[in-house]
Amino acid sequence: MGSDDMAAIDDILVNGANVSKLALRRYLAGREIASAHDHGAVGDGVVDDGPAINAALAAAGAVMLPAGTWRIATPVEVPSGGSLLGVGYATALIGDGMSAPVVTVVGRDAVVRGLRVVNGSAAIKLSPRDDHNWHCRVEEIFCEDNNIGIFLDGHSTGGYRCYWNHFQSILVLRPRQHGILLDKTAGGTDDDTPNANKFRDVNVFSNGQPLSGGHGIYLKQANFMNSFVDCEANVHTDAGACVRVGDNTQTNAFVNLYTESQAEIANVQLDPGSSDTRIVNLFAASAGPAIHDLSGGSYDALGAGWPDRSTLRRTRLREAVVERLEYQVAFVETSGVVVIDASKTFYVVSGWLGATDIELPHPNDAAGAVVTVKKSDSSANPVRVKGQDIHGLHPDGNIVSLTAQYDHLTVVSHGGGWSIVTKGFPTPLAGWTTPGASFTREFNADIASFEDVRGALNALLLDLKTLRVLADPVS
Repeated sequence: MGSDDMAAIDDILVNGANVSKLALRRYLAGREIASAHDHGAVGDGVVDDGPAINAALAAAGAVMLPAGTWRIATPVEVPSGGSLLGVGYATALIGDGMSAPVVTVVGRDAVVRGLRVVNGSAAIKLSPRDDHNWHCRVEEIFCEDNNIGIFLDGHSTGGYRCYWNHFQSILVLRPRQHGILLDKTAGGTDDDTPNANKFRDVNVFSNGQPLSGGHGIYLKQANFMNSFVDCEANVHTDAGACVRVGDNTQTNAFVNLYTESQAEIANVQLDPGSSDTRIVNLFAASAGPAIHDLSGGSYDALGAGWPDRSTLRRTRLREAVVERLEYQVAFVETSGVVVIDASKTFYVVSGWLGATDIELPHPNDAAGAVVTVKKSDSSANPVRVKGQDIHGLHPDGNIVSLTAQYDHLTVVSHGGGWSIVTKGFPTPLAGWTTPGASFTREFNADIASFEDVRGALNALLLDLKTLRVLADPVS
């Protein structure tokens, strides 16, 4: 057996043997959760209990706050390894005004659980001032009437990070600015943004409290898989958005997200400069757009958005069953040169205003893309499909002219060039009459081979197609 302070309880309490009071005291002290009362806290809502709670955290690490009203004029700071524990809604920490956070976690491996936190610039703030904010847990928290409910600040000094923290079973009620905010102190680097933090069952509810342009959940600056699962943002009509993803914010995820407002505000807003946002199963109950995308399409959505329920970027399918397939269509009605980017599948082109050149992008910039160009009008103005003059990579090496109404061309890029898949001609409107035309395809029937016959017939068919007597869906 080791020393007394490392002894197990069965080694201390032995049947029929004397008990070492020193060993028992050390054993119990190592497992004690301190009470703030032991350090002068009152819990009457009048005395500033902040200094006593901080003293208890410094002395014991784990502090229990029983039911009561704890006035916090001096912000509570939870250090690395510290635990601040209450009994739930009955343990109320009331901040003095809105100028400072009520509880700030300044280190790593801390636990804040079972509290009702009222007022303050933030109810709970993570700020890695003294150490990394790593692997902290904030659970079973009721935030009421705060400027910000939960605030993750990546800070800007000391090289400390705000990573890998967990937030669960939290209600943010009547926030005055933001329900949840992820940001970094001005002057911080990209490494200072809150990264890889996990939120689950976190609900923001304005309950009639104006937000003055704030947001339910705001990732102002936050990177690399901060995730929100089974969360809700139900906000006042003057909010900026239910959920907003700011610029310089990348690769974050929302799963089973509920958003609601009575105003026409965005359910989810993706700012310019945001990238790689992932949204899965969005229930959008705000009157505004489901996903207000200002990012230029740098997001993926599955079961989210309207009218498109899913928006996926480059995706590889091994096997797919398609009941209905829709193509993106663009209409072009202008003369001269029109450079397309192959972002659409089908280009309908009218030549009423004059001859039109449709210039394809460099095939290397659209590898695998399939593009169809169709002339929609009956004018004599041709629609020519070609490569851009700067690279000259025409379809199968040639400029293709669509001269009659409904002529169309389908091409595919193989990276090094454009290959013609189909070239379509209209169905003839009249019979096989060709005034002024003659066909002089001859061969010696006595000595002709099968190849001679086939060649002559092919030549005849080609003449008929060229004169538009015979339609050719594929040539």
